[in-house]
Amino acid sequence: MSIADTPPDLGMFHSGQYRIEQVQLLNWGSYAGLHRMPVGRGGIAILGPTGRGKSTVLDAMAAVIMPNPQEFNRAARDDSRQRSERTVYSYARGKTDEVRDAASDRTTTRFLRPLGQAFPSGAAITWSTELGQTVTAVRVAWIGEDTASQDDVTQASVYLLVQGRFDLSRLSEVTREGTSQNPLTRGSLARLLDPAHDLATSSQPELRVRLCGQLGIGGSDESQLKALTLLRRAQASKGVFSIDDLFKQFVLVQPQALSRWETTLATYREASALYDVFETTRKKLDVLEAVPTLADRYELAGRDGSAKRRLLVDDDGPSRLRVWLAERVGSWVSGEVDRVTTEKREQGERRRRAQADEQLAFRSREQALARISELGGDPTQSLREHVAAAEAELAAVERTRGRLAAA
Repeated sequence: MSIADTPPDLGMFHSGQYRIEQVQLLNWGSYAGLHRMPVGRGGIAILGPTGRGKSTVLDAMAAVIMPNPQEFNRAARDDSRQRSERTVYSYARGKTDEVRDAASDRTTTRFLRPLGQAFPSGAAITWSTELGQTVTAVRVAWIGEDTASQDDVTQASVYLLVQGRFDLSRLSEVTREGTSQNPLTRGSLARLLDPAHDLATSSQPELRVRLCGQLGIGGSDESQLKALTLLRRAQASKGVFSIDDLFKQFVLVQPQALSRWETTLATYREASALYDVFETTRKKLDVLEAVPTLADRYELAGRDGSAKRRLLVDDDGPSRLRVWLAERVGSWVSGEVDRVTTEKREQGERRRRAQADEQLAFRSREQALARISELGGDPTQSLREHVAAAEAELAAVERTRGRLAAA
């Protein structure tokens, strides 16, 4: 048997899609001990002559993901007339052939791992994405020295779903619980897992539901089983004996849209009602969005109003408001006193300068009149100028007196 990787076509699948990364076989059929088969992300082809173990690998994968009892490849039937089906038990023991004794008409079954030997048997499949996500599904069973039937193997089977890679060589770390002769129990295997994320169960349907949910296979129990069966047929093309049967099983399905229109309509109405509730709630939230800010502002205004009202309360003396007003008036009066004092000082300064200017002008005028008289001018002119100036000064004084009397 040979294994050939096909070159990956990156356009065929997206990076988040789970694809098989590795298959492990442990004491399964003709594969004694632990065998690991890497699988290319672009696909794999298993080639080889008849009897080299191609179907054995595919049946090991089916034993992990398909429900009990498994539907193994027809090419893997035991006898030449293909009447005897393979089972998980016959694969675990490594059944080779059956020999009939002509004298006694008895049939003897030959195994690679016959009765009297105890060993673990099982298979594991690891899926991964290009984003680094990895999950491993495992089916394993302890084949005791006296395990002699498929029912015994089914009862002893344990299924694991591990987030990440899980090497079947770790089964050597398992120890027996108490006096049990079977070391591979759900409790003992659970010690190798992360209880928060991994699964250890004796139920194949439980494993299938969890696995299909993570790999994104199907939305219901029926669709999951149909998808896994189709995957099984696609992996092992020998199982497809009639394209008509394949078409009927996986393409022609009973139309359910018409029979479920009432459910669809009710679901739509419920979704519509929920949308209306959502829109109403959103509008209410928009209206109430400013309420916390307004409440804070009103609370601050209330506290400020209360503080101001307390200013009007007398406590055995003048109220705080009166004191505040008195302080404000005192500050204003003090400022006015300073301003009036400054203006008075400035007015006094201007008055002194005006008096000095007036005296200077008076002397200049007297000198001019005296000069005129000396040059032969009219001497009464000086007296007339004095009278005019006195009358003008008297008129100014009278105007000021009237203005002050009116005020």
